[in-house]
Amino acid sequence: MMTTIAVEAAEYQVASWRCGTGLVKAGDSRSHLIKRCGKADGERRLKKGVKAYTYVGKRGPTTVVTVEKGVVTTITQHR
Repeated sequence: MMTTIAVEAAEYQVASWRCGTGLVKAGDSRSHLIKRCGKADGERRLKKGVKAYTYVGKRGPTTVVTVEKGVVTTITQHR
């Protein structure tokens, strides 16, 4: 007998994220993000003035921080 288990990728938005040396939340500046979390593992341009910075979790979830016009707008984690 064979059992198939469907696993959905969990993706959820968080209000704040603790990384590196501090806390990052929506409304913080891009320089605050870089200062607290360091250089991103990945960076891509979504549209003019909007970038997504990816931080791969070593033991935790992968976090994508969206920055619009130099200000953090959303923080999304992927399990």
